Amino acid sequence: MELLKAAGIKIYNMSGGTVEGAVKLYLEGKLEEINQAAPAHSGMAQGRRRSW
Repeated sequence: MELLKAAGIKIYNMSGGTVEGAVKLYLEGKLEEINQAAPAHSGMAQGRRRSW
C-alpha cells in the first residue's frame, strides 16, 4: 500500500459489480478512497480450509 501511495496511485473501495460499473462510479466521484491498509490476511479464510 505504501508503495502505491508513494507513486501517487489512489486506491478505491468497491464491493462486487462490474468493471463498467466501477468506472462509472469513479467518474461520478462515488467511490470511497482507501487511505489505510487492512490488517494482513484479513480477507482470507482466517485459518479455515476451503473445500474446492
